[in-house]
Amino acid sequence: NDTLLYASSLITNHISAFNLSNPSTFLSTSIRNYTDLNYPRKTFVDCQGGLWVADTFSNRMLHYAAGSTSPDIVLGRPDARSFSDDSFSGLAGVTMDKACSVLYVSDGFRVLRFR
Repeated sequence: NDTLLYASSLITNHISAFNLSNPSTFLSTSIRNYTDLNYPRKTFVDCQGGLWVADTFSNRMLHYAAGSTSPDIVLGRPDARSFSDDSFSGLAGVTMDKACSVLYVSDGFRVLRFR
């Protein structure tokens, strides 16, 4: 099993995944790049190895299945134009329960629960 380190860049608006299991290249070679983000401030890896990204200035949470660089779940404002009760206004934190069945997302004003 590979051990991955996810590093977000708020300047270039992307996230890189580095393989820590290969110490000769882990700092110099990104094995995966996640792009089309707008201030990816928070990340969280779930029990299945999926990556959750708080795309802060787009007011949405993105989920990438393990090994994928395309989101399979979008929570919040998927098109950056719509708004509803489960939309976000900035993103302050993300976590999941131990069973990996409930996702908690804070936008600084409230905590929303997604099953």
